Amino acid sequence: MPPSRRSHERMQARAERRRKTNRRVMTFAFGAVPLAVALIAVLVFWPSGDDSARNAPRSAPVSPVADVKAGEPLRAGSTDGFDYQFAGVRAGLSGQVPWAEYTVTNMGSDEALLAMPVDLFVATRVLPKGTPCNLTEGVRGACSPRNKAKLIGAVGGSPQLRKEGADWYMPPGSSYLVRVTAAVPMKQGVAAEDVSLWLWASRFYRDRVGHPVPFPK
Repeated sequence: MPPSRRSHERMQARAERRRKTNRRVMTFAFGAVPLAVALIAVLVFWPSGDDSARNAPRSAPVSPVADVKAGEPLRAGSTDGFDYQFAGVRAGLSGQVPWAEYTVTNMGSDEALLAMPVDLFVATRVLPKGTPCNLTEGVRGACSPRNKAKLIGAVGGSPQLRKEGADWYMPPGSSYLVRVTAAVPMKQGVAAEDVSLWLWASRFYRDRVGHPVPFPK
């Protein structure tokens, strides 16, 4: 075969290989376009992990309680601008462990953070020896042992609290019953009359002087 003919055939073969390669590339490209569109659609319309509905404020269920008889209320404004009213309800014992209940009311026209700052105090004479107990200026013959507060319920048809993150918010005018319980038992002979409620937290009183939250007479 003449050299010129062989050279021509080689050129034709190379051209055919290029055409086949180009066809495969174009087939892949056109096939990839719908796939890319589908992936974009999935990314756009698939619900994200921080969906706003998932993080939306929600109600914190609080059991309703009937209207309660309370003592003379103590009104106090907090350093963060909320206006509250606290009123003692009753004191009691679970064995030798004292507890007391009071109401907290949002007196402002806007929502307020739920506050449970009132402390339980017991007569020092019924305190077991060596038990840590905080003394507060203005409170005589009593001190505040370690205690814990618990929300009992919504008073007199008050609405549910609104929960947002770790915070609970009280609607304007709403009132809730709180129980505060000593973390340790007292001496034999402790009575409800040995229990009192006082507000002295620096969030309300910078001088930390105790203010009574009396029970009803």
